[in-house]
Amino acid sequence: MLNLKEHPHAHSPAGHPEHPAHPVQASVRPGSDDTPKPAWVLFALLALVVAVTAYNQLQITDVQYAMAGYSTAAARPAVSAPGGAPQGSSSANLQALADRILPKGIPAVYGKELSVSYDDPVAAMKVLAPLDDGIQLSAEQNARYVKIASQISCEYCCGAESIIFANGQAACGCQHSYVMRGLAKYLLTKHGTEYTNDQVLDELGKWKTLFFPKQILTKALAFESAGKAINTIDLTSNKYRGFTAAAASAGSGSAQGVASLPNMVGGC
Repeated sequence: MLNLKEHPHAHSPAGHPEHPAHPVQASVRPGSDDTPKPAWVLFALLALVVAVTAYNQLQITDVQYAMAGYSTAAARPAVSAPGGAPQGSSSANLQALADRILPKGIPAVYGKELSVSYDDPVAAMKVLAPLDDGIQLSAEQNARYVKIASQISCEYCCGAESIIFANGQAACGCQHSYVMRGLAKYLLTKHGTEYTNDQVLDELGKWKTLFFPKQILTKALAFESAGKAINTIDLTSNKYRGFTAAAASAGSGSAQGVASLPNMVGGC
């Protein structure tokens, strides 16, 4: 029988005198996180990350292009006569009414200064809205501002009585209200002698028409049915807020045309 106690190698801390002790290597479990990865696996993971990033960027670009196209279409919606309705039909009249009340092109005086166009209200919002917080008014300018801004609201987006409180502070936080307040402040500080109060209010109403084309055109049809004069201030200010008289008398072609318009342009 082998006697382990007498074996020269047994329990020798230094190992065999001719063969030094081998360094201990940490054991690696197959499939653990410490298992060395083949190079092709790393390249595959890198390729996957690049592909996912590229796809996400493509999706973002597609959304941006879609929004750009939508903003232009929303600003100048075509209201055609369903089924090729003849001239003189309610649908043809609706198109004429839309062409009459929806502003087009570059606004006079401030349009080129601010690089904004009625044809792209979504892009214009990004320019006009920041003016609300960025412009300070004098006491005289503020008095005019309160008189003007208290006459218009963003009722199709929020329920505030007007876009400001009686003291001139913002009463509504939606983007449409920021645009109207900012533009009013800009015109009063930069072109106060060129614009009367009504002209400033009219300009705010033009943008409101672009932000809510369906509601404003529906109101214009109600005005027309009631034999009322149609102008931007009456359509968009608080003077006839909630006016719906005789709206139901509009022809079916007109109803279809109005239904094709967006409920709201821009964010609330």
